[in-house]
Amino acid sequence: MHGPAIDQTAERAGFTLGEPEKAYHDEVPAGHVIAVSPSGEETYEVGTEFTLTVSEGPAPVKIISVVGATRAQAKADLERVGLRYKKGKNEYSDTVEKGRVISQSPAPGTPGHRGDVVEVVLSRGPEKFEIPDLVGKQYEEAAQILRDLGMEPRRENFLGGFFGTVRTQSIEPGTKVVKGTEVVLGIV
Repeated sequence: MHGPAIDQTAERAGFTLGEPEKAYHDEVPAGHVIAVSPSGEETYEVGTEFTLTVSEGPAPVKIISVVGATRAQAKADLERVGLRYKKGKNEYSDTVEKGRVISQSPAPGTPGHRGDVVEVVLSRGPEKFEIPDLVGKQYEEAAQILRDLGMEPRRENFLGGFFGTVRTQSIEPGTKVVKGTEVVLGIV
């Protein structure tokens, strides 16, 4: 670290320190010496002036957006600008395709530094729900079960649907479908 201790040591040895130069460095913490010029690998006369290059830490960068990118694209884009990729948890999304980035932290445009970590959340695609066996239930009960799952029930009456009982369903029980799927209930 450049400071009074280095200045005093150089003066006791009969050398002087010039105005330190500053440089960004990804590994050397801010305030620590990166290099000395001349190199110090030879013998120098008393009074020789040395210049220290002092780290300012990693270079500042703005966090880029990788929202909507695939995992591989996001990782490559972040690494290209000196940021590190970290996979967060996967989440369901009705609007973002499976395998693409839903969100990131820190947010795009946030000030950061080279080497900072950007955590991304990838889409699992839309959540799917299992269609239950509704045959034998009354239409209103079956329709409510479907609505609670986010499905769209549609009634089709057979022979007038007088009894109001589900006789058939358009999607087999156990089938997994996304919210909003229409399920036709054949009612007798």
